[in-house]
Amino acid sequence: ALRRDFSGADLRLQDALKYNADSDFVLATMAKVDVLRGERDRARELVNRTLEMTPECPYCWSVLGDLDFAQSDYDKAVEDYSKAISFGSSFSQDYFKRAISYIYLGQYDEARADLSRLASVYGATSEIEFAYGLIEYNQKEYQEASAYFDKSLKLRGDQPLSLFYMAMAQNALENYERAEFFARKVVATDKNNESANSLMASILDKRGRASEAADFLRNQYRNSPQGMVHYANLLVRAGRTAEAITVISEIAELYPDSPDVMAKLGTLMLST
Repeated sequence: ALRRDFSGADLRLQDALKYNADSDFVLATMAKVDVLRGERDRARELVNRTLEMTPECPYCWSVLGDLDFAQSDYDKAVEDYSKAISFGSSFSQDYFKRAISYIYLGQYDEARADLSRLASVYGATSEIEFAYGLIEYNQKEYQEASAYFDKSLKLRGDQPLSLFYMAMAQNALENYERAEFFARKVVATDKNNESANSLMASILDKRGRASEAADFLRNQYRNSPQGMVHYANLLVRAGRTAEAITVISEIAELYPDSPDVMAKLGTLMLST
């Protein structure tokens, strides 16, 4: 994955402000950079400042939509992207991001309307086919979802979300060999992708390869008590008892007051 040069972007944007301290575009772009790096309070302060100066700035509303989307406020994101569009946004991404927001809200007809509008202009694209697949996936129509993800991947073979959701759909269909094939592609491009590693572990476990599954969780099992218990359980079933005991001891030390964790731990210790 490409590394974002936030410091370089900051320097260039600060230089731009020297020439025009009230540039709504520069301030909104600074807010967008803050959204990308997770500094959401500062991003909101900046974008609100731009909208006070230029309330009909399409780009500013688009950035606000990105911020609300990042904070999982999909109703608000829809409002923001709709305002960007109503004020003459020339960014096709506003229609696309509004469609994705509608999908998260379960408003599939509205999502399809935006996607249809985009397809009428740009034809079939990997992103549009992915979004149609996501609609089907969210409705547990895994065969139909897979067909859309397949179209997406034929248009762009390295589309990461299509690869991931294709693996998820194949896993749900119990096509574990194909699920592993696609999940490995995701992991190969981003070894630190926790969701992909967890999915890979789940698929391998279902294929009777507990030891391999455990290896995919090695670097992230400490993120939650449930993850630690699951990791220890995989080690036990893989016959890696010494490693399992080490993890069990770690769990007991970290979560001594959690009845749920202790109950699971007791069950697990009986297996070692």
